[in-house]
This record gives sequence, structure tokens and C-alpha cells, in this order.
Amino acid sequence: MKRFWLFIFCLPLLFSCRSLNPSIMFKTGKNYQFIKPDSVAMKIQSEYKLAPFNEIELHIYTNDGYKLVDISTTAASQGVGSSLIQYAVESDGFVKLPLLGRVELNGLTVREAEKLLEEKYAAYYNKPFILLKVLNRKVMVFKGEGGSAAVVPLSKDNMNLIEALAATGGLAVTGKAYNIKLIRGSPKNPQIFRIDLSTVEGMKQADLQLQANDIIYIEPTRNIAESVLVKISPVIGLLTTIVLTIAIFAK
Repeated sequence: MKRFWLFIFCLPLLFSCRSLNPSIMFKTGKNYQFIKPDSVAMKIQSEYKLAPFNEIELHIYTNDGYKLVDISTTAASQGVGSSLIQYAVESDGFVKLPLLGRVELNGLTVREAEKLLEEKYAAYYNKPFILLKVLNRKVMVFKGEGGSAAVVPLSKDNMNLIEALAATGGLAVTGKAYNIKLIRGSPKNPQIFRIDLSTVEGMKQADLQLQANDIIYIEPTRNIAESVLVKISPVIGLLTTIVLTIAIFAK
């Protein structure tokens, strides 16, 4: 019987950390060098730049916008169909636009793209005035609990981390306020920032401007005791049944 209880005591050692915490995402090594939120790298590209697979909305006005008559929604006789309002940036960074054909907008800020299109549409319209809007800018928020992830649209250019968290209901009870990861850039070589919101001082770090396709991950608290109990409960039940059965037949 002593051996039985010794076996039960040693059962948690048979389970690895991975098996006890299978839902933890975006793990980093113990000595991983995070980028500081107030570093130069965080401030680079503070203004959004167009990229492949963006969806844009385009409005064209003449005479520097006088009376704001949007000729991009007028009759086809104007040369621009009324159904051609939203356009997609293709994988090579080009956008197919009325009259102009394919124009490369990849890597341009919204204002740079507007200026470029104003120059090109000047061949067809008198002093064109362009308004361009990116429709599908978003960030993804993982709150560390199953089913609590959310896609948050970037409704404005200067949306920050606190606003994105507020849009998803704030941190969960199990979320670690001191271990929030912001993952930015290419999945092959991402920039990873760690933000600590457990103190008021951490708000300075959270006042950073989000970029499209940023990933915000809040690591959940690891309940080791509960995880171990869930793992070993079936084993304990089976062993208890076997021991009772042996005890009954041994009488």
C-alpha cells in the first residue's frame, strides 16, 4: 500500500510542463531579449503604410474638392463605374484602378498614395482631390483564455494598446497584467515587445500606437495544481478501483 501512495505522489513528475499547460501560446526562452516599448524600433513606421491584401476605399473629387462632388460614384459616362469604390492591393503591391490601370501603392503612407493618385488622375480631371481609406486594418487580441480571442478594427490611426484591450473587455481574471506581449512584423522574423500593465508606470509603455496585424497576447496564469489534478484524476480513479477489487478478493 505504501508503494501505491508513493506512486500517486510521484505521478505529477511524469507530466511535462507542456502537457500541463498546452494552451500557452507564443512562448519565449528564459533569456529572450524583448524590444523595449520606448525604443526607436517601436517608433519606426508610426504612420501606416499600404501593404499587399489591404482593401481600400477611393473617392475622387475635382477642382480641389470644390463642392465635394465625388466623381468616383457618378455614372459610367464619367469613366468611373459606380460599383468600383473598394479596391484590393494585390500580392505584388499593385492596385487596379479605373482609367489608370495597375498602380503600385505598396509601402506608401495614405497621404503619399493620395498625392500619387492626384498626380496621375490630373491627366483626366481638373485638379483632382483624392481621399483614400484603408478598410481592413486590424489587430488580433488573445486574452489567454479559450474562446476569448478577438479581432479589433483599427478605427483610427493612433489607436493604442489600452484602447484595444478596452475594446475586448479588458484583461481576464486569469490574465497576467505584467506579461503582455505585442508581436509585430513578419511571422518569420517578428519584433516582440513585453509590456507590464500591473503598475501605473506601465501605462507609459501601453501608450504606443498599434500597427495593422499586430498580435496582442496576454499570458494566462498557470494553475499547476488544477492541471495536475485534471491529468491524474482518471489514473487515480482506475488505480483505486484496482486496489479495491484486489482487497475484496483477498478477503
